[in-house]
Amino acid sequence: MSTFYLLDHSLKGVGGHHFDYAFQVLQAASDAGWRIVLATNRRFHDRARLPADWLVESPFRFTTYCRFAGYQSSHGRAVRSPGPPRVEPPLAAGMDQGPTGAKPAEGWRSWLSPSLDRVSRYWRLRHFSSACRRLFRKYPLRAGDHVFLPTLSEFDLQGLSQFLASDPDSLLAQWHLQFHYNVYEGRETEYDLQPERLAAMREAFVLALRPIAGHRLHFYTTSSQLAAQYNRLKVGQFHNLTYPINAAFHVDSKPAAKGPLRVTCPGAVREEKGQTQLAEVLAQLWDDHFATGKLQLVVQSNKSWFQLPVPRRGAAAAAHDPVAYVPHPLAPREYVELIRQAHIGLLLYDSRRYFARRAGILGELLSAGVPVIVPAGCWLSEQISEAGFSYRDSLLERWPVLAGHRFPSLPVELPPDPCAAPRLAAEPIGISSDGGLELAVPAGATNLVVHWQRGLAQPPGSFVRLRADWHLSATNTTRVVEIIGDRMGNRPASAALVVPAGSRRVTLAWSNAYADEQLDLQHVRAAFLDASRGPGGHCATSSVGVAFAEPAEVPRLLREMVQQDAHYRQTAQQFAQTWQAWHSAEHTVAQLLNRSELAQRPAAA
Repeated sequence: MSTFYLLDHSLKGVGGHHFDYAFQVLQAASDAGWRIVLATNRRFHDRARLPADWLVESPFRFTTYCRFAGYQSSHGRAVRSPGPPRVEPPLAAGMDQGPTGAKPAEGWRSWLSPSLDRVSRYWRLRHFSSACRRLFRKYPLRAGDHVFLPTLSEFDLQGLSQFLASDPDSLLAQWHLQFHYNVYEGRETEYDLQPERLAAMREAFVLALRPIAGHRLHFYTTSSQLAAQYNRLKVGQFHNLTYPINAAFHVDSKPAAKGPLRVTCPGAVREEKGQTQLAEVLAQLWDDHFATGKLQLVVQSNKSWFQLPVPRRGAAAAAHDPVAYVPHPLAPREYVELIRQAHIGLLLYDSRRYFARRAGILGELLSAGVPVIVPAGCWLSEQISEAGFSYRDSLLERWPVLAGHRFPSLPVELPPDPCAAPRLAAEPIGISSDGGLELAVPAGATNLVVHWQRGLAQPPGSFVRLRADWHLSATNTTRVVEIIGDRMGNRPASAALVVPAGSRRVTLAWSNAYADEQLDLQHVRAAFLDASRGPGGHCATSSVGVAFAEPAEVPRLLREMVQQDAHYRQTAQQFAQTWQAWHSAEHTVAQLLNRSELAQRPAAA
């Protein structure tokens, strides 16, 4: 019987994604007939929670989270060139003057810090290598075995390289290495401005891979955006590996809630996950949603002191607290229930930090059929974007069209010269002073749907910022902002807006959301709909979930999701069927094994 090994030096307990990931993958491998070996951090003491026939060792002292990795999710520091691990003599400089001839205290302080860093790096890497050596001495590698390390940094890779280079038997196995951390900060438009990050990360990989060139290594990331970043290193081919989601997060097709709708923020709160923005959401919706018992905000936190300021006015009409706090981490069963009992998942993540990073919590919410509010212009919004596009494609067939406009092309910014205005298929419109398009709002209009297609002059991967200024009177204007990415196959992208009551006209302006380059939009269409028979007197603007361009947009979107609760709940539950099937652990294990077979298959003659 061949062996499937999973090594996760950050796995310390049953709470959190490290345990859930390992358990799902190993259960699928075990069901497929593999012998299982799991290697964890020394702090793991939950052997009784695992099947008795699994072989479990805990040889690792350190986790992947350390200051020596180029990028860590909770920091955002610049990558430093790692250099080869080594230890210099700790007393190489004279003790009287320090290494630079400065005063003793200053000299030793400036010299000692980098020296201690070198020592610490050395011992961490040596320990990683030694832990692997002890593990595989007890459970030797054989031909046909597979070893999966689901959470690695480029620093960890150096420790693994030391072991692989020293153990001839490691050549017998297939090694699957998955990387979570960004090479770059920010979005694609910023990559070329960070050559030092690419150079430093590439140096780390080259140093680690050079001694083990003969090994059968397979590289993975947790998102396609991350794979694109790592493939710029040109040290091997990185593939997006499907992230397995616990089947316990199944769709609960329970009827609409009789009590308050639970707006749930799962995971440990911290700044990059929007903890500072929750108070404003609570304040904006307090009077008509939280104080009335219509909504309850459920916040998971690992900080006992974390409390949101609750407005003093009003009192909850229902027998529920407007805000409920849940500890982090939870036991697996309790965490599953937290997700399944949510009615709306609210993820106020920093879209720049999560442009390429996967958010495991979103995957669980989608798998459970929970509609979500996520940031636009990042990995999270891209997971539900096609569902929104497909839904908006159908709106012109579902509801009466009161007025329509067509534009053969729409370069942005539009010149204010009326002679340069695009030709229209419907009644004329004006050009505003800032180059926006002004459309008269027909009587009875409840929604505006806009479609466009990326032109040849616009590079793929651009995000469109659509600004809609609704003019209620000469002095009263309401602004709505949407950020929309490209659609697969360059099919028409779209946005749908709710027409505020009393609107006389609207000014639409397009711009590049995250770059200074001009947009090139083709085949732009705008249509006003009469969806007054829909819930709340209008139709929903998307399906499965919605994406906010700016945090200030969240209260508006949350109001819409409450009004359109049945629509978002139904579409999220339908979406969950396909989502969970694709993100099964069996699919993940199959991808690992298939990648190995493809690598061994000879090229066609």
